[in-house]
Amino acid sequence: MTRVELWRFINSFAPWVAALGSIFASFVALHLARRDSRPRLEVSAFISGCITHSGHGVVDYSQASFILSITNTWRRPTIVDRINWQVGILKRKPYALPIPESILVATLPKRLNDGETVQLISPLSIFLKDISPAYQSIWKSRVLRNLRLQRMRVEIHTSINQSFYCTLPSHLRNIMIRECPKHNWTDLSH
Repeated sequence: MTRVELWRFINSFAPWVAALGSIFASFVALHLARRDSRPRLEVSAFISGCITHSGHGVVDYSQASFILSITNTWRRPTIVDRINWQVGILKRKPYALPIPESILVATLPKRLNDGETVQLISPLSIFLKDISPAYQSIWKSRVLRNLRLQRMRVEIHTSINQSFYCTLPSHLRNIMIRECPKHNWTDLSH
């Protein structure tokens, strides 16, 4: 093979390399354009305040509050339109339970601009009373119910059909396992 034939052979790949480079550049441009269009929310759930214990095993939650905080951490405005509980052993088949009315406020649906935060606050005692029927409906067996609560999380649903999740902290799940059965409810086993 002469030198001229070698360079002709090498140059025959130039259109293919240029075409692949153009396709790759198009994919990168589409990715960068779509990256800004997706919302990003930071969701946290926690207990704030004072939980007091008496010497007789009585726990007072009157000074504590359940707080669900949703923050928009991206430039795109986002509308939060629904909040659900999800519980279940398998991630693919969770139970969707409505959020207790004690923390539903007139602010939903809520538009969040860049850096804005909405906090849904409920006194912990009212929150536990409101979530007790949902807790009882999770499963008939108390053992399986408590197992499913270990996977409990909050789902924040946006107007563009994208969901964000927050797993409840273990101390809140433990309080729910301990306190929810104490509230009056009808037996679901029949």
